[in-house]
Amino acid sequence: MPVKDTAREAAFAAMRAARNDIVRVCREIHDDPEPAGTEQRATERLSALLAQHGFAVETGVAGLPTAFRTTKLNHDTEAMRKGLRHGHVAMLVRADADPVAGHVDGTPTGLAAALGTAIGIGASLDSEFGTVTVLGYPGDSGLVAMARAGVFDEFDAVLGARPAVPGEGYCHTIEGTGETLAVRSATVTLEDADARKAFVAAVAVEVAALEAPNRIDVSGVDGATVELMLTGRTSIELRGLSSAVQRLADGTVGAALTFGAAFDDTLVSRILARRVKTYSDTLGYKMDKIRKAEPDIASGWGSVSYATPAFLLNFPFTTEPVVRGDAAFATVAAGSESYDHALEFAECLCMTGLDVLRDMQFRSIADDQLVKALAKRGITRNHRRWLGVHPVIGKPDSNGKNGKKGPRTTDFRMVRGPGMRDN
Repeated sequence: MPVKDTAREAAFAAMRAARNDIVRVCREIHDDPEPAGTEQRATERLSALLAQHGFAVETGVAGLPTAFRTTKLNHDTEAMRKGLRHGHVAMLVRADADPVAGHVDGTPTGLAAALGTAIGIGASLDSEFGTVTVLGYPGDSGLVAMARAGVFDEFDAVLGARPAVPGEGYCHTIEGTGETLAVRSATVTLEDADARKAFVAAVAVEVAALEAPNRIDVSGVDGATVELMLTGRTSIELRGLSSAVQRLADGTVGAALTFGAAFDDTLVSRILARRVKTYSDTLGYKMDKIRKAEPDIASGWGSVSYATPAFLLNFPFTTEPVVRGDAAFATVAAGSESYDHALEFAECLCMTGLDVLRDMQFRSIADDQLVKALAKRGITRNHRRWLGVHPVIGKPDSNGKNGKKGPRTTDFRMVRGPGMRDN
């Protein structure tokens, strides 16, 4: 008989009890699409649901009207006076949509997974110490703005979820799949037509010398303006492309250059990805086959991943040949079966988040992986501390290797909670 794990039992029970409310709120958001930055009704619905589960609500995060933060915690104040810092895990949620096409990315289904995860972790805090936060953000640009404002610096891990197209139900993997490129836009204004042509020609020469996937695309020429899109393999390459465009603009008489916000490449937290994957395997939830794929276009998650260990789970929800961005994708994602899948995978995220709170070594390894990834990109970041000391990697094993390559099922404090599947 497995040892009873009170925190996990409480998490599973809370997730199941909240299912109907979660689905109701997500369906209301699905039926009431609001564009990014104006999704006030969705923000109110999400905040109200989380408040019912003991989360304190704060709105207007980072000066963004529809960005919100809800937090639930349980702290050992005596231990904190002696120098302990409890773990802190965050869930990211978004509720914006195309006001005409609607939620063609299946956003409400991803919301269900994130809400279930947060409510489960929150319930576990009756017996565990730590903090769980849910952050709502208004689209990718809003997420970048929040990251630039330092909103994510305090967290030990950030998790999220979204429904995946068939065959990509585990996109972010230990193989490197799911990494994204770094991008930013640029606008060059040139009143002289000949100067515009010369500038575009100079960009073409610059592009010819680049190594894929780095590129500079002329996305449009409208009157006196030339619109560019810069794509780099990492933020380092993107900075190099930005410098090249700046040099070309400086060398063109009358050119006025304006850069858009930079979207960093995503640093997938390997240990978080492995932990979620192992839980999904252990619980018998079917994921698509792990495969290596080319990096995708950037999103706001890249900026989050530069601040703290982060992992966005792509979960399977259908075998129908639907494509993200189409109306059919939104329709299938809004079905009852899709919400069932979302809340199944919420269990995997919930258990991973609970491990972040209760296992300092787990947090340490995730933090160390991020520090090393940033160092490769020329960014220095100190290791985090929870007890005034910082154990990062375990002692060498009998083969002299510096710790295990990744967690295994036997590493987990696994229990069979209510409704969990037998293997």
